[in-house]
Amino acid sequence: MSAVAQGKWAAVNEAEYDSLGRVTRTFRATRLVNLHTTELMPKGSLDFRIAHRFGAFRTKLNNLYGLDGPATIQFRLDYSITDRLTVGIGRSSYKKMGDVFIKYKWFHQKQTGMPVSVALLASTNVIMDSDPTANITGLDRYAVLSNRLVYFFHGMVSRKFGPRFSAQLSPMLVHYNLVEKLNDKNDILAIGYGARYKALDWLSVTAEYVQRTFRYSPDFRNYHNVLSLGVDLETSGHVFQVFVTNGYMINEAVVIPFTDGTWSDGNMMLGFNISRTFDVLKK
Repeated sequence: MSAVAQGKWAAVNEAEYDSLGRVTRTFRATRLVNLHTTELMPKGSLDFRIAHRFGAFRTKLNNLYGLDGPATIQFRLDYSITDRLTVGIGRSSYKKMGDVFIKYKWFHQKQTGMPVSVALLASTNVIMDSDPTANITGLDRYAVLSNRLVYFFHGMVSRKFGPRFSAQLSPMLVHYNLVEKLNDKNDILAIGYGARYKALDWLSVTAEYVQRTFRYSPDFRNYHNVLSLGVDLETSGHVFQVFVTNGYMINEAVVIPFTDGTWSDGNMMLGFNISRTFDVLKK
């Protein structure tokens, strides 16, 4: 579930356009499920976010269908320097990965003229975990900082087709300085598809799909595309997002190339994000 609160960021009965004729609230938050959207917070907003994924449903009743874990979690803090520019830091439990990102909104969809919104994001990710092969090989591959670094680039093109339906297309690139196996590629390309349908003033249905576009590893068939389906429940002060996904790693740099479960084999899990937005700059 995701809670987004306070002031300008929290209105349920959203206006279609602002005073400049720009389309507003294409999506309800800066993330849809795992991926960013073209939405940015207003200038001076500070967002504290917790993302959580439970264990897989296939663990059945003995593990309360994944609610007993194992779980993954991410903490992050984002700040909007301007209405167009946001920076953020975060840490995920999987691979103990830390990240910093910068996100810029180049174009706004407008009532007349510009038909889409466009945003770009770049992040640097650091694997803080110890080298899992060091005890076997006697060599710590992570002794060199550059070997721990992973880069992620995310383009976002979205359109709000009316008061109820929005969609987004997201070309993405993940670059690993150090690959796991000799024949692995350093670069992974993917395309993300996202959509939101506003069924009621307080209820939206969301969907997100990440498709990998080429064979980047001999183990390619052991990894899978990520499908997520969820709902947004809105009140005057919060948005609660609850979803089911097969992408448990949360951080884009690992969930895109290395998701190893599918819906068909029961390896999907319940997930939620909780965020709280504060207006740091009081007007």
